[in-house]
Amino acid sequence: MDQVTPLVMMNEPFRLETAPNGVTWLACPPLGTPHGFSTRRGGESEGPFAALNLGVSAGDDEATVRRNRAAWATALGMTGPIQGMHQIHGGDVQAVAQRAQETLYGDAIVSATPGLPIGIYTADCTPILLHDPGTGAVGAVHAGWRGTVARVVMNAAQRMVDELGGDPARLRAAIGPAIGPCCFEVGEEVAAAIAAQGWPGWERAIVRDARPKPHVDLFAANRDQLLAFGLRAENVFVSHACTSCDADHYFSWRRDQGRTGRMQAAIMAVAR
Repeated sequence: MDQVTPLVMMNEPFRLETAPNGVTWLACPPLGTPHGFSTRRGGESEGPFAALNLGVSAGDDEATVRRNRAAWATALGMTGPIQGMHQIHGGDVQAVAQRAQETLYGDAIVSATPGLPIGIYTADCTPILLHDPGTGAVGAVHAGWRGTVARVVMNAAQRMVDELGGDPARLRAAIGPAIGPCCFEVGEEVAAAIAAQGWPGWERAIVRDARPKPHVDLFAANRDQLLAFGLRAENVFVSHACTSCDADHYFSWRRDQGRTGRMQAAIMAVAR
């Protein structure tokens, strides 16, 4: 094809929500537990971080980021800090039963503790939230192309099954805003790394058309991994919202050449 349609609008059942404090986020109601994918709207940051920057490593004023984080948690009805981790673009998963006293390292976090919010940060990579309505367990996954090659979302689902009583047939997944195949140009080495993994449907992750270089569809790649793990197709929801296309709502590392804010995908188990 000669033209790629920008992926600005999200698909149903995703919808934008705005809290009384002005914070706006993307929600996927069928996920069935408190959660949200933040946008850049509703915070106090300025310049390239305007307005709801949630990342302290981005170069923004730390006090402002702390206020943004508090406003974000309040908007979602979550108490206390949202448990995150130092993300390393791999396949490691952390399971937590309480707020960690030390820095966690990895790219996915799972928990079955009611009232303990967990989350991951993105600025183009794919955020994925998981929920098992049978056990109440939840997961938050950060999947860039390296994490996708490492099958991080499958690893997170496996930890939920092995340690938290999960069932793939019950699991629900929401794949939030990320850089889309309209914008995610890659080198042949990235396409080769994806092909080498060979999960069912991996071919859909690599887009080759009239453009000179391959592009990657992280939405398709992670959806196909979830289906290969055993999730039902009707339980996997994909936003198809491209962070690079939609500067009004989302930060984008690639579009903004590295000087940009961070969004968070957060989720919380509730008492059953």
